[in-house]
Amino acid sequence: MSFPSMNKMPIIEHRIDPEPDTVIKLYNPCVDFAPWEVPVPPHTAATAEERGLSATPSTTRTRKKTAITEKKKLAKGKRSSQIASDANVTANVGASLFGGDSSDVPTESSSAANVEASIDDKQEREASVLYYVSSRHLILASTWFRRALVTEKWAESKRNEKDGLIHIEADDWDSNAFLIFLNIIHLQNRKVPREISMDDLAKIAVFVDYYECAEAVEPFTNMWKEHLTTADPVPATYCRNLTLWICSAWVFEWKDQFNEATLVAFRQCSEPMRALGLPIPQRVSDEIDLKRYQAMENVIENLHDLRRKYESLDYVCPQNSTYSFNCGSMLYGVGTLILAINSQ
Repeated sequence: MSFPSMNKMPIIEHRIDPEPDTVIKLYNPCVDFAPWEVPVPPHTAATAEERGLSATPSTTRTRKKTAITEKKKLAKGKRSSQIASDANVTANVGASLFGGDSSDVPTESSSAANVEASIDDKQEREASVLYYVSSRHLILASTWFRRALVTEKWAESKRNEKDGLIHIEADDWDSNAFLIFLNIIHLQNRKVPREISMDDLAKIAVFVDYYECAEAVEPFTNMWKEHLTTADPVPATYCRNLTLWICSAWVFEWKDQFNEATLVAFRQCSEPMRALGLPIPQRVSDEIDLKRYQAMENVIENLHDLRRKYESLDYVCPQNSTYSFNCGSMLYGVGTLILAINSQ
């Protein structure tokens, strides 16, 4: 029986504070941020669902990743010393690989498969980025870190026995954007870029929303806004960048950009608005969808009113009353055609 080689992935380290007391360990760095999936025709999606399959593999991966990420963050955000001792949490922690009676002992082939899976999982967890930081800076800047390390004293607040540092875990963040974010919090201003892309701005908006620290990054976000309003302004069409603008404007409380972006979504969106897993409150997308539906209903109602006007025997052509019947008939037909097209 042969085992795969246990070559460790290189660990990237960033020493943000020269005398750190905390290390943030980033697992599974994000490689596909807020993907914009191609819409699937309803009949195709229904057929796939009946077969128990997703309409597109990429959609399945995105949904699984989102679900896993949300579970990790929920567990991480709520665990404390009391929660860590709860039977529901610890039930799976100490499970033995060969637990059970003798009839449950795996064969050689199944044992090898389990060992390989365990090795792959270990390698995945070791392929992380380490950020050596100061807990005092984190606590001062972020309500989330204050709760975790001071007021509620989650499990992360305890120092590691081996290195004496506080270990905090993070999953699925973009490693470069997270470095920019932490440099801001630690006042490493010369290491912070004066211009960033719309993608990076949205990534930092996700951090700010999650860690609750808008005030700490405000000087830089306002500077980036001034650059992006010219370099990558709010799009005039419904697209991925428009959603990134809505997210960023909401998190950073940019009223003008938020109103502009949501107005475009209201006018251009032809489907329920996609949040792309970003921190856009449900009430925001619901309000956009509601206004869009109401506008469509008003247009349809106005068309019905015009049809009733043109079919009336009292209709008079504003150009020449002699042609009132022909004019009314033609306009009635146009209105009927428009309603028929929009009902398809």
